Amino acid sequence: MADNQPNSVHKNSEEIDLGIHLASFERLDENFVTNRRGINKKGISTKHIGQRALNGKHIQRFYISGEEGFMEKKYIKTNNAYVKKYSILAQNIVAHVGKHPLDHLKITATIPLDQDFIILEKVNQLTLTNKKISPYFILGLLNSKLINWYVYRFIVSKAIRTIGFDRPITSKIPVPMSAKEQSDIEKNVKILLQKCNSFVEKETDITNIKLKINDGIYAAFKLNKNQIELIESVTPE
Repeated sequence: MADNQPNSVHKNSEEIDLGIHLASFERLDENFVTNRRGINKKGISTKHIGQRALNGKHIQRFYISGEEGFMEKKYIKTNNAYVKKYSILAQNIVAHVGKHPLDHLKITATIPLDQDFIILEKVNQLTLTNKKISPYFILGLLNSKLINWYVYRFIVSKAIRTIGFDRPITSKIPVPMSAKEQSDIEKNVKILLQKCNSFVEKETDITNIKLKINDGIYAAFKLNKNQIELIESVTPE
């Protein structure tokens, strides 16, 4: 099998065919993004002195919750601590959800509405290097059912131990370049970010927007009805 085709071990023929289809697209490598982690926790304090510091657990899908503490500037030795505008923040430790029979992987990422904080070592920052693609589209992609399914089965081979969301994983994630679907997904992701960060929206509203984003991802990758049903049957929200 060619290097750009997924591993077929322990997968049925429908999964293999879909995996090969997705692997034919461009990838989220450094032609699209850089992927760098934040800094270590040395100097962190509970005193409100310096900048608010976030670690992995504070990054949620489409919003940020809480902080690790605060850090004075004298402890910040690298620019990796600072959040760039329109960058994507992701939990470094990718969750494996072991609910039999629907065990699955959950990538968790957001775009912050402001940059008034620093990030610690369990946060990955993805910064765009390609102006032809929207960070909001990439965010929708990373949080989508399809990409979580693909990463779990074809990139990490159903690993259940520690999975770090670093460049060896992100550089293998497929990226569709369809302008129409990108635009629709970008619009819905922007709405979802506002709703999730308001903390007052109805869950049904948020769920409906997530459905639109997932449907847009399916369309961008040109999945047929049977392929969509396959993803939906094994990948809960």
